[in-house]
Amino acid sequence: MNYFGSFTRPKTTDKLNFVPEEEERAMGKVEITINGEPVTEITEMNRCVALKNKDGHTWKPNKNGQYEIEMEIKNASKYSFVRLSSFIIL
Repeated sequence: MNYFGSFTRPKTTDKLNFVPEEEERAMGKVEITINGEPVTEITEMNRCVALKNKDGHTWKPNKNGQYEIEMEIKNASKYSFVRLSSFIIL
């Protein structure tokens, strides 16, 4: 099973966005941090995911009142990608 951060990638049942299991394994591991704090888990909400840290879904801004999101794909392959569409900060 492939991992997204330290948790599994969300599974899609949408036939248009289906990724075969062998391609999913080849995508690599995505590590995400928000203001240097690692994402430890996700909560699936319909076709969206909420990122969690050790304290829950709430993220603290940095000293400038902003959020810095960093992502890295470990062991990337030709199938590796990350798609981001919008953000809601709680």
